[in-house]
Formats: sequence, C-alpha cells, structure tokens
Amino acid sequence: MSAHDFDFLHGSWQISHRRLRERLTGCDEWDTFESSTRCWPILGGAGNMDEGELRGYHAITLRLHDPESGSWSLYWITSATGATIEPR
Repeated sequence: MSAHDFDFLHGSWQISHRRLRERLTGCDEWDTFESSTRCWPILGGAGNMDEGELRGYHAITLRLHDPESGSWSLYWITSATGATIEPR
C-alpha cells in the first residue's frame, strides 16, 4: 500500500447509493439514494479527506497513511452523531 492508494477519489462526485433495507435476513428490498462529495489531499499527500451530504446530514472521511507500516487509518465523522470519530 502507498500514500497514493486513494488518489482516485480526489475531485467532486455525484454518487448513487444502493443498500439492502435489512441485512442478513434474506431481504431483497433495496433503498436507493443520491449524495454528493468532494475529496482532496491533505498533509502533503500523507492522507486525504472527503466531505459530503448524505440523506440530510453531512459527513467527513479522514484517511491517513502510515508510511512505516504502509497501512491506512480511516475515520468517519457525521453531523448526525456529533463530533464522535469512528474508525472504519
């Protein structure tokens, strides 16, 4: 893995989402919805951040690359849950 693994996300996007209404129950009904997001590099390319609007709330994904291990840490923050930073 490298610090450029997520560079393909940079820019502004309109996204169509599709997700099962109920998981692991045999459900085959889907919810579909649209969102928009914008992604940009941070910390001189050692990470990136995206911000978007999704189903009435705003969200940020923070991705940070550890050059020593080659791994990424991802954090998800939403206006729906407040300032809680949740690793993903």
